Amino acid sequence: MKMRRIGAVVAIAVCASGLAGCGSSGGDADAAQVGPAATERVRAFLEDPPAGFTVGDAAPPETVTFVGAVDGIDAYIGIVTRGDEVEVYVCDGTTAQASIATWMKGSFSGADLEVASPVAAIEATRGGDQIDGTVTVDGVSHAFTAAPDAFPADVWESKSVTPDGWARTGWIVFADGTQRGATKVGADISTTAVLDPLSTEAPLPDASIALPADVVPFAGPKRTTKIKPPTTAQRCATLLENFNFFLDQMGKDGATDTEILEAMNAAELALDNGRALGCSWAQNITS
Repeated sequence: MKMRRIGAVVAIAVCASGLAGCGSSGGDADAAQVGPAATERVRAFLEDPPAGFTVGDAAPPETVTFVGAVDGIDAYIGIVTRGDEVEVYVCDGTTAQASIATWMKGSFSGADLEVASPVAAIEATRGGDQIDGTVTVDGVSHAFTAAPDAFPADVWESKSVTPDGWARTGWIVFADGTQRGATKVGADISTTAVLDPLSTEAPLPDASIALPADVVPFAGPKRTTKIKPPTTAQRCATLLENFNFFLDQMGKDGATDTEILEAMNAAELALDNGRALGCSWAQNITS
């Protein structure tokens, strides 16, 4: 399965109150506000905007990843920042064991960060080129210092669908290649293979049916080969393959009641995700 970068560029659309039709509703009125004529109105507005109106820089903030070790629990922490927005991953998984793999989202308030999950709580302060703080697990606080580092230092992620549901695999990798990684399916945590950051392929959880995905780091130096993310059509096609695969498993000779139930649940999951994605094959199936 290919790996995917989370630190994607975000486009921002701004609706100015002075634009004709902005925020309007109603069939023909809406139709009149789209197409080349609307584009000309926008261009004319921007060339001669009302007094006090300014066009800001809509470029997204730079994505910076901080990685570090957590004292006392043999875990690593990865903090992906985009301006004040952050995503945090704490993991202690090796190929032998994994007990902590938790993802959190939040934002800085000034220089301070507080985020939490059912498993861990983070309190940290950003200063200069590093973030210092504590990870609290089971009521005990453990110190950490995280900082950017050279490739392949980053937080990496891969997603796949398994008979038990969606699997999310994450790795925190240091510049020397040492890493912590684990796979989560629901609340269940399991070990995963070592990630090779120079490969575009991610190790798959056992017995998984992978969705096409781009697995590259959240942030980091530019890759020499650009890997395009899957299109909606590709994702729909893969979900259909998964759906048919699990239907075949339900009818397999010698399948136990448990195997049939697991295959049925997995087929329903593929169908639900197909409908959520707007796949025509899924919308044409009534249940």
